[in-house]
Amino acid sequence: VLRDKRFYLLLPGLLAPAIIGTALFFHHLAVADSKGWSYAWVTGNYAVYAVVITAVALLSGPLVDRFRAVRMMYGVIPPLILAILMLAAFDTKWIVPVYLTLLGLNSAFYFTVITSLWAELYGVTYLGSIKSMMTAFGVLGSALGPVAMGWMLDAGLSVESVCLIWATFAFGSWLLTMVALNISAQRSHLPG
Repeated sequence: VLRDKRFYLLLPGLLAPAIIGTALFFHHLAVADSKGWSYAWVTGNYAVYAVVITAVALLSGPLVDRFRAVRMMYGVIPPLILAILMLAAFDTKWIVPVYLTLLGLNSAFYFTVITSLWAELYGVTYLGSIKSMMTAFGVLGSALGPVAMGWMLDAGLSVESVCLIWATFAFGSWLLTMVALNISAQRSHLPG
């Protein structure tokens, strides 16, 4: 895996949800303050996030079985990008459940698709080693995200500016993911 260039192209896209999602959840009070939302409103809508993850996780497994994880990966990062852009663009409190729905879609697809992706790309012989390595990277990303967002906010950037930076990172990660998946499609003669 570490000798495969696809892995390094996939890595930013695989870390983006952990980095960005954890940062936004960790700094939800700063987001609420900047938007004029009550803390109770933001945290109360976490139930939306939980329901979406649960429902979509149950539905996405059969989709992976039918369409394959490599194909499903194309749609994992776009809900994250859209969620961040909506958070940057709107101040109305009604954006919170929409934003958390999109984050939930990203999380549910991410956790379902990624496990199968490793098996499809690299087989199952070293699946445990690959998953443990990615878990370590994910934990590191989850630790770095809140720190990076804290630095940006402390430097005087607005929440909207931080969201645009996160969206740019997520979009760039998605583009790299598309390159990696197209390499995989060429290797296996799958349509892109």
